[in-house]
Amino acid sequence: LLAKALAELDGIERDYVASKGGDPQAAKLGWKDSRDQLARLREDAKRIEGGSGSELQAFISARMRALTADMVAKAVAVLGPPPAPMAVVSLGSASRGEASPYSDIEFGILLDRPADQAMQDYAARLSELMRFQVANLGENMGREAPAGFHWDTGGNTPLEDPRRFVGTAEQLIAGNLGEDGHGGPASMFGFTMFSNVELLY
Repeated sequence: LLAKALAELDGIERDYVASKGGDPQAAKLGWKDSRDQLARLREDAKRIEGGSGSELQAFISARMRALTADMVAKAVAVLGPPPAPMAVVSLGSASRGEASPYSDIEFGILLDRPADQAMQDYAARLSELMRFQVANLGENMGREAPAGFHWDTGGNTPLEDPRRFVGTAEQLIAGNLGEDGHGGPASMFGFTMFSNVELLY
């Protein structure tokens, strides 16, 4: 039964990759590899002795960024190269060095010029493949407040809010670190998410 279920998941992955314009024969998202990587992260974190809480968070954050970077690389391998130069950056707790083994995934797509339609479409498909990979880890269980590694539930992603998470440095700053007209930040989440940025891809 387990082998049958795993084969079905592999088939779902192939169909989904094809639906996003990728070639499932050329590249795979490798959900099992990501699941193993996340499990190793947690086991390795349990073995850290004598370190402070901040040292443990820094270790977990680095491994979470590595997992996210691998997911980005798999998505790009499936889709092929982007139509314009891009960098994918880690945001939020993982980039600040404050992640837990059950944090959500937060990232942005940085461009050297405003996105044209081809780049907007690519960024959307890349983000959809990222969300699919996170969902395939099976930890959010459809809950509004997931207990495990999960997609950002507040819509702070390139998929749900591309205006804030896909664009040039100037666009990302304006969308996340602008003021509200009263001298305060327009978005408190943007302020905390962008307080430190780490390169993923």
